[in-house]
Amino acid sequence: MNFEDKKLRVSAFRINGGWSSDDQAGALELMRTRRALKLDELPFDLETVDVGWAGGKVELDVELKEENCTVGEELYLTMRIAKRTIPASVAKALLRKKVADYLRDNNAEFVPTKVRQELKEEVLDQLLRHAVPTLKSVWVVIRPNGAVYAGTVSDTERDQLMYLFQQTFKRELVALDVYSLAAEENAELDCECPAFEFMTDLFRRNEQDQTVDFDVIPPFDLVAVEMDKLCTRALAAGDSAAHSREVRAALDEGKLLKKAHLLVTGTYLGGYSERDCWKFVLNRNFSMTGLELPESEEMEFAARFVERLEMIEAVFGWLHGQFADFRRRVTAPGYAETKAAWLQNR
Repeated sequence: MNFEDKKLRVSAFRINGGWSSDDQAGALELMRTRRALKLDELPFDLETVDVGWAGGKVELDVELKEENCTVGEELYLTMRIAKRTIPASVAKALLRKKVADYLRDNNAEFVPTKVRQELKEEVLDQLLRHAVPTLKSVWVVIRPNGAVYAGTVSDTERDQLMYLFQQTFKRELVALDVYSLAAEENAELDCECPAFEFMTDLFRRNEQDQTVDFDVIPPFDLVAVEMDKLCTRALAAGDSAAHSREVRAALDEGKLLKKAHLLVTGTYLGGYSERDCWKFVLNRNFSMTGLELPESEEMEFAARFVERLEMIEAVFGWLHGQFADFRRRVTAPGYAETKAAWLQNR
């Protein structure tokens, strides 16, 4: 997925200990020590998974040339994941042929286990010699202010990025989720599933407060926190899904939103107007899927790039502010009663 795609997958991170202008200036030199392998350098085996840095504009640039890795003062990289793979269907077809040839040549009715294993290894060796690497590219932007954004929502890829960053800079990269955001203010989370509780609270506020600057829109995906429930999940779509029998029953049973489909207006985001809208799906790990940004009026690449970054920064700032407000309210007296009254009256 490219940074300029209409719909983005995005995760936000912060660098522990801060990030200076000197860090930004010297980053590429350090990243070259952890560059991705050239495709012809990748070993011919199925075990090696190469994770390293490549250019943001050209992901095959593993020399990390400055023109492919910077946009103004922004660092624009790719975390590239490469490995050789063999199509299972081709391997199975070749093995069946070798088995058939063995049975014919040996006038046999079955293939001994040891022989079958040898035939399988022959097939793998044959295919590996021609195996082309598969690539997974995750765009990564490091801002001069130390904010880091990456084009992924996968927990595995987020972990790979944090490990690669630590190996490169000997600094910790922290994914911004409910736990790290609470830890920043030494706050405790009493909820069993705070991300789910937060998203359900957004739904409640959207129904009860007509002045909020966001809408929680269908479809609704609700899950049970207690796994001993007979029905652990409820789905509802359509314009009237919010007031459907399925959603009402799910909320009454204590189910919570697993994902929140959100539409946020720019009214309360500094520098934006009510005509500017952000549409996205908020995930449990506080990443965003299908993020659609307001239309850009910039024609030049660098200006458009920075404008999109600022839009991403604005919506994550909104999200983190909403969570901070939720965290204060959920620990205040009367929160449980407010939620119960909403469930009873809706």
